[in-house]
Amino acid sequence: MCGICGVFGETSKQRTIETVRRMAEAMQRRGPDSQAVYPTMHGALGFARLAILDLSVAGNQPMATADGQWVLAFNGEIYNYRALRAELEGRGHRFASSGDTEVVLQALVCWGEAALARLNGMFALAFCHVASGRVMLARDRWGMKPLFLRATPQTLVFASQLDLVCAVHGDDPLRASAVGLYEHFTLGFPVAPHGLLDTVDQVAPGHTVTWQPGCEPACAPFISPNWWDDEHHRAPTLEELDALLEASVRRHLVSDVPVGVLLSGGVDSPLVAAVSKRITRNALPAYTIGVDDVALDETGEAVRMAAGIGLDHRVDRLTGQDVLGLFDDVMECSSHPVTDFSLFPTLAVFRLAARDVKVVLTGDGADELFCGYVGRYQAVRDAAPVLAAGWSARAAASVAARFGRRRRPVRDLWEESLQALARRKLSTWRGAAAVRLFPALRPVHAGVHHADRQVIVGTDALAHMRELDLRWHLPGILDKVDRASMYWSIEARVPYLDNEFAAAALRCEASACLDEHGRVGKLPLRRLLARVGVQAPVLKKGFTVPMQRWLLGELRERFLDTIARRASLLGMPVAPGEVARLYRAVEDGDHRPVRALWAMLSIAIWEDRIARLRTEFTAA
Repeated sequence: MCGICGVFGETSKQRTIETVRRMAEAMQRRGPDSQAVYPTMHGALGFARLAILDLSVAGNQPMATADGQWVLAFNGEIYNYRALRAELEGRGHRFASSGDTEVVLQALVCWGEAALARLNGMFALAFCHVASGRVMLARDRWGMKPLFLRATPQTLVFASQLDLVCAVHGDDPLRASAVGLYEHFTLGFPVAPHGLLDTVDQVAPGHTVTWQPGCEPACAPFISPNWWDDEHHRAPTLEELDALLEASVRRHLVSDVPVGVLLSGGVDSPLVAAVSKRITRNALPAYTIGVDDVALDETGEAVRMAAGIGLDHRVDRLTGQDVLGLFDDVMECSSHPVTDFSLFPTLAVFRLAARDVKVVLTGDGADELFCGYVGRYQAVRDAAPVLAAGWSARAAASVAARFGRRRRPVRDLWEESLQALARRKLSTWRGAAAVRLFPALRPVHAGVHHADRQVIVGTDALAHMRELDLRWHLPGILDKVDRASMYWSIEARVPYLDNEFAAAALRCEASACLDEHGRVGKLPLRRLLARVGVQAPVLKKGFTVPMQRWLLGELRERFLDTIARRASLLGMPVAPGEVARLYRAVEDGDHRPVRALWAMLSIAIWEDRIARLRTEFTAA
């Protein structure tokens, strides 16, 4: 786990080397063990290393082939590297190191872009052909590792952090992308390849971007959309799922540094912890963070599960006063603005783990694979036949929903399409509200509204909802985990997103993950957890904080000083008086604008920080 960066196509070679050196040094939290630059005739690659496998200098990057024709900067971890290495050795390749980086390098030389689909793990990489200056950027199929770029036919700048790409071209104004800003406020993050800024994109998960001097950058997928399906289309048995999860966790435990687990009071991370204990037969260190709000705190359940599994459990608590001390850390770790304020406890739990370990296993990805967000699945399942039946059926269903034995939200039955309903259930804020705050976003909102009406959902509405969960929700979770773990120089590994396990999970029918009433999700994982003697709670409280209370209390002065008189954000005009209206609504008890107000605060502070960072890069 590390940070990568690079600049290509600039006229001054010395300035390029110095710029990349500063970029690599600025990623010291991502890679505290070493930082290095590899110059080529067309540019330079940079790297900041967090040593996890092969702690010797043989594992340092950027790493070049023996003949100097190819060079690689690679951020991530490949869990099937030993099998790939054996295959490459059978083809005559020789290795000077024992880690996974050289395996990725040799695989790309041997198989070209086809090697990417064979990598089981998380990665963002830059692979450069030295003579031609061609650079291939690539990102794993889930987008577990970030990769931002600014590319024209003349120049390429890329990095693991958005702020560093922005710092290189200090003369360009920071202008929001209308689509990126709309997605940032409604979904919680810009969906790759969109970026928050109009001049900086992201490499999309499962894609490459190839750049060569004088050519337009080219983007292409390296896996098929249904990569997880096989010729039999058969759902795995519970025994097969158990074996695949154990194999995944076993691969994820391979490390030359200490490993721990994060532990919640739910299903996902306790199951990973239980499987880890079964493999290692040791009491692995497990870490839990709580909050001082009884309605949100789940440390009691986590303590019960840790005792049942047999873990070495460490617990810390985040109070309202702690948020002020953690606030600057939250902003500094945000190389791009954040909307998810559960970053506070996420950052705190990785801080706790950093006292003992450099690698932790997490339970992320399980909710999206196994339909864990039951509220939206229940809504989509109930509404799908009504929305497909016509307006008279909607009217009859609305009466039944309002006055029948089983009350349901009537609004769900009057959405224009199932896609529109799914988007609303996934949204952190309504699009119409975002338009009131930023009137210039009105055309984007109209375009999204029109596009949603055109989407034809197949017969399996639950499968469609799961697909959207993976596309519109999971990337935000992975981004949060990456920035929080990297801030404390910890590698976070996600066993549920192992290629083999995830493929089997996606072959499970979405309906098989929910009980008959649609009120309990992740049934296969619950059954696996019960097998190890641990009973999961039916309802999980979630990993969040009382941000509404904090905005009105501990963060009130900070918010009003930063936002109250701001006429624009990232060059996007803010509607006069709208921020004050939203804040008054929160004061009156309305929780709906809380995430938007937090997002505005995050963007404003980030925008000011980029100005300072650009000054530092220019001065150097």
